[in-house]
Amino acid sequence: LVKLASAGITVKELNQINLPADAKPLCTRLAEVIDIIGKSGEEISVSIDPVESAKFGYHTGIGFTIFVQNANGEIGRGGRYEIEGEKGEVPAVGATIYINEILRILPSQKQQEKITVPKGTSWKDIKKLLEDDTKIVICDL
Repeated sequence: LVKLASAGITVKELNQINLPADAKPLCTRLAEVIDIIGKSGEEISVSIDPVESAKFGYHTGIGFTIFVQNANGEIGRGGRYEIEGEKGEVPAVGATIYINEILRILPSQKQQEKITVPKGTSWKDIKKLLEDDTKIVICDL
């Protein structure tokens, strides 16, 4: 479906695909979401696997997995579920983001060298150390 949508197929044309009645509204909603993503101006790649079933047991509808480039696996998972409310079950969507995986793929930051200088060190000497991207700690020895 995503390849069809990215190729310029309209929501109307997607709705003309021979699908079971229960799947048609999902297909329409999916096409609308793809359209929103396309209009965002961001370069986002979306893949849809209609037979993916790796969802949590409490999901009552569609489940999804979030992947990004440079990650060894998914960085999150979520889906549709029902919340018991005062007026019965209320539909909701949620996701879990795997922070450890996100931190693993972020570029590592250069550790800044740290030098302790005694109180009374001249500003000229401190400025020279700062030019070398060194963190200065002034202490009273």
